[in-house]
Amino acid sequence: MAPIRFRSATRYSGRNAWVTAAKLLVAQHPDGAAADLPAGVTEVMVIADASARADFVAADLLAQAEHSPDAQAILVTSDPGLAAAVMREVQRQASGCSAPES
Repeated sequence: MAPIRFRSATRYSGRNAWVTAAKLLVAQHPDGAAADLPAGVTEVMVIADASARADFVAADLLAQAEHSPDAQAILVTSDPGLAAAVMREVQRQASGCSAPES
């Protein structure tokens, strides 16, 4: 088997189970690059009050949720109106996204 050659000393990349497994394999190879860190499930918690823009909050939640089926995106708010607006906005924005292939 031919040796594996890498162009950099450290790899930085996204976070999901497949990327983590690949990074660990590369880092274990004698000529492999170091991995920045093995990552777990992607998660975000947005804490927002009534002044928050529902479209921005929804975008932040979806940006993390898209990384993995195991990702967690949580909104904490004391404003029921904002919670409802964010739910509607998440549905609207998600309808424009394509689902990853299995």
